[in-house]
Amino acid sequence: MGLRPPPLSTDRLTCRRARPRFGAPAGKLRLEKTSMFKALFVEHPRAVNESYGEHWIVANRFGLKMIVAGLGTMLHGFVPGLLTHAGSDAIRKLHGEMTRRQTAAIKAQPDRPAPNRWQPEYEI
Repeated sequence: MGLRPPPLSTDRLTCRRARPRFGAPAGKLRLEKTSMFKALFVEHPRAVNESYGEHWIVANRFGLKMIVAGLGTMLHGFVPGLLTHAGSDAIRKLHGEMTRRQTAAIKAQPDRPAPNRWQPEYEI
């Protein structure tokens, strides 16, 4: 008999920062059990202060802009005189929008920890 994989579970353990309570140290880590549905569809949009629908629209708009910029950059690779600034301009615009969105999300959730230096400023 071969080894069988463990049964699939719809629950998982996540490690997250506890919300500060009166008299408790801020930022203490705790384990909590969350459903897979909540982990996949609810937690991240809520963390960036959006509904699922709002997050879907924003992520798809960002993705489409990145695809268009990538195609323009590929065309620039074939014909270097065309679209000389299209890729870098798109990156600057997307970065600016992500930075503004991150600032708004942090202001909406003041107990959220500030991102580390190497984290993306806004997660899609």
